[in-house]
Amino acid sequence: MKDGWSKHNFLEAIEHLIDANQQDTQTPWISRQQLCQHFQQRYQTDPEAIAHQLTRHPKGLRYLLVKGDRFAIYGTSQPGEYYVARRDKGVPNRLKSGHPKPKQRPNGKVNERPNVSRSSQTTHRRKATASNALNHLKAMLASLDTQP
Repeated sequence: MKDGWSKHNFLEAIEHLIDANQQDTQTPWISRQQLCQHFQQRYQTDPEAIAHQLTRHPKGLRYLLVKGDRFAIYGTSQPGEYYVARRDKGVPNRLKSGHPKPKQRPNGKVNERPNVSRSSQTTHRRKATASNALNHLKAMLASLDTQP
């Protein structure tokens, strides 16, 4: 099955490799590097090249995995490296603490930072600065009134 990959067949092959890895390692996550190695061994072709042919996107494999809701991606500090898991297996809808999982951004990454709008932060800073300036002016006027 070297040529003629459809997106559906390609993603099913990725799912099967992730499932096999999960049975061996007891973890739902597999690194991009391991996934590519397993794919290369099983199908004698590069999954990055297939994904690029299917998507015409520079980050073909990652783009294809993120595009649908079948996979979860966990980025690392190393460029181009990430971990992949199937969403329907092993990736719970709740965290260990019992709280709901953080919402996903459109690019598939977890949005863990609280959403505080920049305008509200800026407004708060402006109010504090204006208040300090007003107090300073009042102190200057008071000192002028006390001078002979």
